[in-house]
Amino acid sequence: INDNKLAAEKEIAKGAVDDIATNAKNKVDSLKHKDGSDYTTNEKQAIKDKIDQIVTEGKGKIDNSKTTGEVDTNRDAAIDQIIKDSTQDSDAAKDIWNNDPKVQNDRNHHDSGNIPSVPGTPATPGTPNDTANKPNSSDSEPGHNSSSKDNDHGVDVTLMHNAYLYDQTGSRCNKVILGAGSVVTTYGVTTINGRQFYILHDQNAANKQYYLALGNVKYRVQKLVHNAAVYDQYGRRINSAGLLRKDRLINTYGSAVTIRGSLYFIIAKNRYVKASNVMLKKIVTETQAEEVEPINTSTADAAVAVNEKQIMHNAYVYDEKGIRSNQLIFKAGSIVNTVGTKTINNRLFYVLENGMYIAAGNIDAKKLRLKHNAYLYSQYGNRLNHSVVRKYKLVRTYGSPVRIKNGTYYIVAKNKNIKEANFITK
Repeated sequence: INDNKLAAEKEIAKGAVDDIATNAKNKVDSLKHKDGSDYTTNEKQAIKDKIDQIVTEGKGKIDNSKTTGEVDTNRDAAIDQIIKDSTQDSDAAKDIWNNDPKVQNDRNHHDSGNIPSVPGTPATPGTPNDTANKPNSSDSEPGHNSSSKDNDHGVDVTLMHNAYLYDQTGSRCNKVILGAGSVVTTYGVTTINGRQFYILHDQNAANKQYYLALGNVKYRVQKLVHNAAVYDQYGRRINSAGLLRKDRLINTYGSAVTIRGSLYFIIAKNRYVKASNVMLKKIVTETQAEEVEPINTSTADAAVAVNEKQIMHNAYVYDEKGIRSNQLIFKAGSIVNTVGTKTINNRLFYVLENGMYIAAGNIDAKKLRLKHNAYLYSQYGNRLNHSVVRKYKLVRTYGSPVRIKNGTYYIVAKNKNIKEANFITK
């Protein structure tokens, strides 16, 4: 029994390390030095290679752990190091570059003008570092899915639970839902009405502040009051994860979510336990709070016609070139304020109030014709009823096909889907 519990804990921990590593390597591709120059190809690859090494070593240590405490320690150590290595011009990144022959070769040819220098890092061995620009660093807090706080440069955290955005009073400030898996940059933590929030800055809207509840990123510890199976996002039991035994302490993220009519707690990416099996034990150590600065609510700018639009398909956010501008995911069901449309690279986008863009296909329907009779399915892949949508009917669809279990479907309404194979798509 104990072996099964430990094995399940190891699998969850290794999955967390893999997720952080994937996000970190994606982030490295878009990083710039503090002087505004891009990371070179060799600088990016050196960090990615180091992350792969950390993952391999970290998962090896997790596999060799004898207790759940060792599993947690080895998981957190790997995650902390990955985040440090992938932070802009961090000391850890500079150490990697200083020991990488290809990066050093680039710097030795810097006089050609093609290779940017790295702020705070010597161009040739023996030159002292510029310590004045080094960011402060500290160890990650227990239960935190990110590195430690850094108010000057921001710290990236990954959402483990769908999340709302709040204003300085702790009230929900819009109708956007950020999806689990989104990566947001945070600038410290504050307490509003006794509840802890991350501070976010919208750099595309004059650094307007938003607030995100810590519980969507940071775990809380709960105690199992019954033996508990582990389930996936469709409510299917994952037999390979084993059975978590009564009285065990587990880490959960955010409030309970509903899957096919039952409540579950998120314990890792695509891993859930039934809420009826857990009892609230305690919340992880509270983070030091910061005073909330008032948000600029100036109305001096000229009024712009704003239209609310509901997102029907999970959506990314793009810049004026049609390139994904961050790692946010706006969940289907979100309502966004739009101020017009714009065509970028022959693709239609809605313009958001902050100057960013969302593909119109995630909001506006595209009519497709059925080539077969078709059934409606839920977001979990189960048939909703016995009614049939008839062959040759034009059906409104939203966005690209989505994968549910082992099939692909078009979204046709909220929580309603039709199999892609039933449509004429060419």
